[in-house]
Amino acid sequence: SVTAVINVLNFAQSPKGVAFNEIKADVLRSYIEARDNDKFLYTVLRHFKTLTETENFQEISECLPPLFEGLQMIWILSRYFSNDGAMVPLLQRIKFVLCTQVRESLAVGSLFKQSLSRVMKKTLGAVKMLQQWKASYLETRMRIEASAKSHRWEFDKRKLFAETDYMASVAQNLNNVANVIQEFYNIFGPELKSIISDPGQIDAVVKRVEALTLPIEEADFDIFSHEFAEHWDAIMAGFNQ
Repeated sequence: SVTAVINVLNFAQSPKGVAFNEIKADVLRSYIEARDNDKFLYTVLRHFKTLTETENFQEISECLPPLFEGLQMIWILSRYFSNDGAMVPLLQRIKFVLCTQVRESLAVGSLFKQSLSRVMKKTLGAVKMLQQWKASYLETRMRIEASAKSHRWEFDKRKLFAETDYMASVAQNLNNVANVIQEFYNIFGPELKSIISDPGQIDAVVKRVEALTLPIEEADFDIFSHEFAEHWDAIMAGFNQ
């Protein structure tokens, strides 16, 4: 058997036996580490499922504080995740999921084809969710520093929040656009149309209002990418004129 062969090699102090034992020890350490990681990550699995399976930004926002509480415990108790090299990639993966949710939900090609009330709700929900992502991180850092039970929870904020901060600002822009258009519709509604001599003038204005979102809908770049911030700023400047 394999065990008998290994025993013979060890008895003979064979280099092959020594090499096998070293490999065996490495595999065992990796197995124990993977088993422990699985146990730790299982404690936050339900929150990961919420992030990936729901399209409701409020539900995602509500799950972020308890998710970070779970990550705090993992940071303190896990040997593997108790360093920047392991925790930062995990946080970046969470950030990626959040950003993907926003990009898909607020896709400008179809966003303004929905009712303005829905657009306002979705964009505001995205803003609050992205803000909660950062707030939960900072609250976790404060708790860890106050407890003094582990080393500092301080990571590269640019990696974790540069993208989400910018996306939040763009989502707020979209929310502002929807609110402005709704205000126009409120002004140039049936009541005004019923008291002027030429209702066709109101229809013409309404058509111009409807066209205000066309530059946004027809944008041929990722509006949520800071790489194209100058292009997005130009569209917003045109809208605000």
